[in-house]
Amino acid sequence: NARLASLVAPPASRALYAICAFAGACLPLLEFIPFSSSLFGLGIALISTGLLARDGLIAVFGLVTFGVAASIPAFVYTAVVGG
Repeated sequence: NARLASLVAPPASRALYAICAFAGACLPLLEFIPFSSSLFGLGIALISTGLLARDGLIAVFGLVTFGVAASIPAFVYTAVVGG
């Protein structure tokens, strides 16, 4: 009885693989913003754990982590620019 099994089965799992690959490619650029690369790494770890365990709920937690991590550069930009 897997949780959200359709999320970690093909073809949806291929989208998760692509998201992890894209996030991994963005990691060097995120080193300039504190903690954002660590959150992206946590998201990648959660998604990969969800894929390995065939547990879609863990993968959803990874996607939520990406959402939080993606908002950090926006907050930094508004703090620096003041807009």
